Amino acid sequence: MTVTGAHLDGISAVTFGGAATTGLHVRSATELTVKTPLGAATAQNPGRGVRRPGAGR
Repeated sequence: MTVTGAHLDGISAVTFGGAATTGLHVRSATELTVKTPLGAATAQNPGRGVRRPGAGR
């Protein structure tokens, strides 16, 4: 899955509905890609989160 936004270059983890993704690849400050876990929340079923280093989330 490709995620676009702003300030993504500091991202260390991505979750969907509390389920951790794999294969995180930060392509730029505005784009990253991940592999979503089977059955995870998506844009049609929200509940996603993005973690920055040291954010404690």
